[in-house]
Amino acid sequence: MILQAFFGTGLSEIPEELNSRYDGYLFVFGTLVFMSFLALALVKRSNHRAFLVLVQLFINSAGLEQKMKDSLKLSSFASITLLINYLVLFGVCTFLFLTDFEVFSWYLKVSIAISLPVFLLLMHVFFVVMINWLVGANLPIGFILGNTFVILESAGVLLSLLALFWILNPEYSGYAIWAFLIVLFITQLMRVAKNSFAVLSTGVSWYYILLYFCTLEILPLFVAYYYVQLNFMK
Repeated sequence: MILQAFFGTGLSEIPEELNSRYDGYLFVFGTLVFMSFLALALVKRSNHRAFLVLVQLFINSAGLEQKMKDSLKLSSFASITLLINYLVLFGVCTFLFLTDFEVFSWYLKVSIAISLPVFLLLMHVFFVVMINWLVGANLPIGFILGNTFVILESAGVLLSLLALFWILNPEYSGYAIWAFLIVLFITQLMRVAKNSFAVLSTGVSWYYILLYFCTLEILPLFVAYYYVQLNFMK
C-alpha cells in the first residue's frame, strides 16, 4: 500500500502479458538490415581501405579514376557489394517511408520500393551515356559514372544506419523520414554539383548540362509524381 501510494499506481495497471510489437514486414526488413551489416563487414574484410577511400572520394573527387583503379574498382567485390547494399537499403527506407501513406496498397509499396532504386540507378547511368551520344559532346563519362557510384555507395552505408534506427524505433518515424529525405537530398546535390563541375571544366557548354538535368532527370521524376498523384492519391 505504501508503494502504491508513493508511485500513484496499483497492481491492476500492470498488464498480465506484454503485447507483441511484431510486424511481418519489420521482421523481413530487420533481416535485410542485418544482412546489410554482414555485407559491410565482408567488404571491410575483403578490402580494408574500401571505406577510407569511399569517404575520401565522397568529400574530394580529385584523382577519382586513379584511386578507384588502385583501391576501389567498380568490378571489385567491395564495390559491387556496396552498390547492392545501396539498392536494398534504399528500397527498405522507401517502404518504411511509404507506410505512412495509407492510400498505397501493400503491393504498391513493395513495387515502388523495389523498382525506384533500380530505376534511378539506370537513369543516372544510361541517361548520361545517351545524352553524350545524342549531342555529340565529349563528356568525361568515366569520372561521371565513377563519382555517381561512389556517392550512391556512400549513401548506402548511411541508409544502413538509418534503417536500423528506423526499425528499432518506429515511434520516431517522423524524424527518420526527415533524415531519409536529407540523405537523399545531400547525396543527389553533391552528385549533381561534382558532375556539373567536371563537365564544365572540360569546356562543354552549360547548355548540355541544362538539357541533361531538365529533360532526363527532373522531367521523369515529375511525370512519375503526377502519375502517382492522379492514380493513387485521390
